[in-house]
Amino acid sequence: MPLLKEADPRLLEELINRMKRIEGQARGVQRMLAEGAGCDAVVLQLSAMKEALGRVGIKLVTCQLGCEIAEEIRQGGSGKEAAGEMTETFLRLS
Repeated sequence: MPLLKEADPRLLEELINRMKRIEGQARGVQRMLAEGAGCDAVVLQLSAMKEALGRVGIKLVTCQLGCEIAEEIRQGGSGKEAAGEMTETFLRLS
């Protein structure tokens, strides 16, 4: 399968930017903890980070699914096998 930078360079750039924002959120949570922020505020930030990571994962798996199905079809298949295999990957995100 092609690397993400070959399959969809714009998606790669988007995902890198999202991960940089998540990294900033993680530093913010560390700072909040060090400064003694309230539990609710920290948990809110952790929840936002979890959602952001989930979105990165879903976008990544969706791109991979498209590549896998296209490759299977190019090789004469229907794409169902690739879709079935990627279901397991989707489930790991939940």
